[in-house]
Amino acid sequence: MGKGFAITSNPDLGGLVLGGYARYIKPRLDDEKHLFKGLPKLRIAAISNDAVATFLSLSYLTRATLQSKTAIGLILGTGCNAAVCLKLEALGSSKRHSDWTVSDHAILVVNTEWTLRGTTPALCEMNLITRWDKALDEESNSPGFQPFEYMTAGSYLGEVVRLILVDTYINLLHIERTRLPSALLQRQAVVTPFLAQTVATTNDPKVLAERLRDTQGFEESEHWAWTVELCAVFLKIESLVLRRSAAMIAAAILALLLTSGDIVVEDFHGSNATTRRHKDLLESVEELVVAYCGGLICLYPGYKEQIQAFLDTILCDLGQSPKQRVVLREASEGGMIGAGVLSALAL
Repeated sequence: MGKGFAITSNPDLGGLVLGGYARYIKPRLDDEKHLFKGLPKLRIAAISNDAVATFLSLSYLTRATLQSKTAIGLILGTGCNAAVCLKLEALGSSKRHSDWTVSDHAILVVNTEWTLRGTTPALCEMNLITRWDKALDEESNSPGFQPFEYMTAGSYLGEVVRLILVDTYINLLHIERTRLPSALLQRQAVVTPFLAQTVATTNDPKVLAERLRDTQGFEESEHWAWTVELCAVFLKIESLVLRRSAAMIAAAILALLLTSGDIVVEDFHGSNATTRRHKDLLESVEELVVAYCGGLICLYPGYKEQIQAFLDTILCDLGQSPKQRVVLREASEGGMIGAGVLSALAL
């Protein structure tokens, strides 16, 4: 999928996995009691990623009805990704395998990898990328690789907050850089779990000040003291960064549902007969379920609720009937359950 590795010569992932596994189960003449002796033989029935598996997990556990169906699998933790059902005809020619013989009307569960390189122009067109986002991107190991993820996912939100906070303290509050606590001056020292546990669990600047004084890297010194004003700025920036992330995730979810046809807006798709017929079929579906999994959406205080609120608001702005709603629903252990479901289907 491109995240950290590339396979250019042999796309047979199943064969590569089996080949690697075989190296450990093969008897070793010089070590009869080796650690891997007795491991079972494997058969690769199917290969999935966490987004597709999460989608399949909740689809299997809840089953679709006329009133509800699982429409998207969402991963939102250190990274973010989504899987959605699309007709083959909705995919560009570059996304189709030359050996496929299925109908254009066949429905596929598509792993979108919606954060990868190529999304920057759209984000710039909507004026979503700030100077702090650009700074984070330039400092990353792969500049431009996954810009949407840099603005929304758990691995990066803490760093975005740090960059804005330092900029605000120095350029708006006119505090000398040398006075700032060490954690604010070190790249990636402000991590998202710290924000979730220390910052997001209070709205009181005085409480935050007490917490920061006892936190390594944020301690007070003869040059620095956490005042109510400084902590209020910290709370505001954390809140805005998380709010932006939630809004962008909600917008991306609805964009996928518009692309898949699960949500139909006349002004978006045009008023052709096919669109009208599809809309009639969807009127009885009250819930389009987004199966989610991941530490950020599950553990960050109030984050899931913000995404749900944005889904409701944007859907209303699109002119959707109040009978239809996009609902977030946790798919606990979705990666494992979904992989089991897929393997059973493939056997």
